[in-house]
Amino acid sequence: MWAVTGEPMALPATIGVGVLIDIDHTPDFYRRWVLDKPLRLWLAFHAYEWLPLAAAACWLSGWNPLAIGASVGFLGHLLCDQVANPVHPLTYFISYRAKVGFRGDRLVRGDENATLRWFLALPVVGKHLLSLLLWMRRVHGITRHPLAEPLQAPPGRA
Repeated sequence: MWAVTGEPMALPATIGVGVLIDIDHTPDFYRRWVLDKPLRLWLAFHAYEWLPLAAAACWLSGWNPLAIGASVGFLGHLLCDQVANPVHPLTYFISYRAKVGFRGDRLVRGDENATLRWFLALPVVGKHLLSLLLWMRRVHGITRHPLAEPLQAPPGRA
């Protein structure tokens, strides 16, 4: 982005937005892996519906390099997620997630614990993350391991 816009700060804007967008996973992961409830994917920032607003911000700012970098970081993150994650093709539309009740079993294809398994496999980080996760679960009175078979919610409740 620096090379494209000529603005050095466009690069950290691109990377910053491209990484920080994942903060919206926090409620979903907390609910699933700490509270041991069925996976939900609210993901307020992971939505193609935000693209028109990003384009409008670029245009209204006079094509400010920081706005362009942030928009490219946002779109790049969504496209990479779309390709890399085993999800329903419409998962990155918040309107579709709302239509299916944000239910992970309707959005994620395959192992819903793949992300947790990946994080726990990281050298050093995984060990500490697992310790933190187990401690947080104990605080909530949950003693089952986070990768144990998920509890099945009664039909219509989750």
